[in-house]
Amino acid sequence: VSIVALIQRIASYFGQVTSETIQAKPTTTLEIDRQYMDASKLEALGWRQNVSLDEGLQQTVEWWKRRTHMEDEA
Repeated sequence: VSIVALIQRIASYFGQVTSETIQAKPTTTLEIDRQYMDASKLEALGWRQNVSLDEGLQQTVEWWKRRTHMEDEA
């Protein structure tokens, strides 16, 4: 998943940002073009993925909205 695609997924939960609003900028020669996660060491320790990326993002956004709402009331 690209960073832009991840940002677009998160933004979609707020319903205020369209795909035209968020676009990737060209990389420079000093930037890392691609990165990949290797979970093999975590898996060796017994970690297993319990939720999908989309489900985890949704849960995180809902948590953030509840927490922000609580802080507004304080």
